[in-house]
Amino acid sequence: GAAVEPASASAIIVDVSSTEAAGGIGSPDPGIAGPIDSSARPAAAPTPEPGDEEWVLLPWRQEVGDAVGLAVSADGTVVRIGRNGKVAKRNGQRKWDDQIGPGADFVGPVAVVANDRYVASTKNATWEWDGKKRRKLFSFVPTSLAASADGTVAAINPDAGNALVILENGQLITDVAARWVGVQSLGNYVKVGSDGNVYRGGPGRWTQIGGAATSVAVSPTGIVAAVLPDGTVATLGADGAWTPSGALPVAAAQVAVHDQGLYALGVDLNVYRLA
Repeated sequence: GAAVEPASASAIIVDVSSTEAAGGIGSPDPGIAGPIDSSARPAAAPTPEPGDEEWVLLPWRQEVGDAVGLAVSADGTVVRIGRNGKVAKRNGQRKWDDQIGPGADFVGPVAVVANDRYVASTKNATWEWDGKKRRKLFSFVPTSLAASADGTVAAINPDAGNALVILENGQLITDVAARWVGVQSLGNYVKVGSDGNVYRGGPGRWTQIGGAATSVAVSPTGIVAAVLPDGTVATLGADGAWTPSGALPVAAAQVAVHDQGLYALGVDLNVYRLA
């Protein structure tokens, strides 16, 4: 029989009761349709930029340092949180501009909806910033945070047994425990489950699509990227196998992906882009 991720006894279930779907890698899941489980899974297609001939490191390009959080949106906006507590947006050519916001008090992680609309945490809460003001979303600091262009936000709550918390159209849904989460769109999610394997679906309808990972992300068209246990960055094939995306000079701690680019945050706190 196929392995099923065990539900965590410590997870707090609020709006749904959820168990992982049996079937293992590649098994059908009638509860969700879309490109994530496509047999012709899209592959990341990095767009070359002027200056890529410099700073290329096997084959990653070093972008910026002192980062504690990293995210990319569907429109290609890339943001990071620095150790200075500020959110900065990438404007090309290894240039990152601090965003005008509510102060230098963010601690990471970070998610970005689009352009100047991002989600980040202070020391005791998680906020959405719309370019003019911020709105409180959660009363906790997540260990993983993700968002999509339609405004869906998902987070891992360490204060509730690492429960997966999802904000869908203003409704708060709490699911079983997870280690990491990525959002493709409303109702379409990927996660590193409590067993360390990668799943896709949503509350009550998870199916395993990949093996062990420590961080996972998904693009709007369903490109799934992850950090493997050895710190390698890889993308997921239709057969459920991980394909390494070239060697970073250090182990990766986090990955971020959109349809034209793949980014990684190294354990050295540098942000790297696949060139």
